[in-house]
Amino acid sequence: MSAVSILGKGWINGTGWGRVVQGQQGTYGEGVGIQPWKDPELFPVPVKNMGRFDTVARMTLCACALAMRDAGWELGDGVKRDVGLIGTNEDGCLAANKAYFQDYLSGGRVLARANLFVYTLPSSPLAEAAIHFGFQGPMLYSGQPGGGLDDLLRTAVMMIDRGDASGMLAVKADAREAVAVVLGRIK
Repeated sequence: MSAVSILGKGWINGTGWGRVVQGQQGTYGEGVGIQPWKDPELFPVPVKNMGRFDTVARMTLCACALAMRDAGWELGDGVKRDVGLIGTNEDGCLAANKAYFQDYLSGGRVLARANLFVYTLPSSPLAEAAIHFGFQGPMLYSGQPGGGLDDLLRTAVMMIDRGDASGMLAVKADAREAVAVVLGRIK
């Protein structure tokens, strides 16, 4: 049995992004480069419905893409991967639930927009990433109070050791920042 190890790590916040293993980073914003979710190098295949994503889903997807690139994985190759996804954040889906309810109120308590409803589940950003990247392993959202990336990494290692998937992405993402780590076995 070989050891589970970190293969890649990516991060993104409101003004910059980076890949840790490859030591690459950049900035974006007004007049300073392209937004990562619009970068054709990071997303050679456009993300279906990216325009309807909330901020947490965009941050999650970008952090995953950066971590996968950092691990040396090709993106947009159409390959299905035996990779699972585990994630968390500080606020769950509170912001999305508030936006949906405010839309419901402004609609006269009759109807709210369905595109806002999609992100009222905290696992929605993880599901969007799993769909786009072709992950076929397990997906788990951990809403444990005080839980952080360390807890996710321990659980991801346990899942790989149990044979649930050959690799895992652990993601901690909110509207301000996101970090994703690719874990797998060294061959």
